Amino acid sequence: MTIAATHTALCSVVAGSSGIVSAPTAMPTALNAAELPCAIVIPGPCRWNEHAIGLYRQERTYYVNVFVLPVAQGQGVDEGFQKALPILHALGYTLLQNPDLNDTVDRIGSDDGRTSFTDGGIRGDMGFAGTEYHGFQVVLPVIEKAT
Repeated sequence: MTIAATHTALCSVVAGSSGIVSAPTAMPTALNAAELPCAIVIPGPCRWNEHAIGLYRQERTYYVNVFVLPVAQGQGVDEGFQKALPILHALGYTLLQNPDLNDTVDRIGSDDGRTSFTDGGIRGDMGFAGTEYHGFQVVLPVIEKAT
């Protein structure tokens, strides 16, 4: 698979998670209220190697940044925090239930052979296009092999 194909597949899986309204494959210039909660998937660093003759392997980290509610909106600081809690849980569960992103990659996870990833917890400082949001980031190692 290509990086673009994996990015598209990951956006599709994330978009299907409970509470996520949008997970666009194209980078938006801003987020509007109708798109929130919105997940922006960013391909991050990668370790490439030759896995066998004619077969290469890449272990790339994808960052799934979920923007839930602008910090300046809502009723107090707690509204965005409370809204993000079930979305964080649902996304974690969705990714665990689909460790190959609908047969797009070998697996989500690392060299230990298990489906594993991390999240950074709920934050109130997720910036996008000059606005701070309540939200969270999932750090997802993805292993792919191809010829």
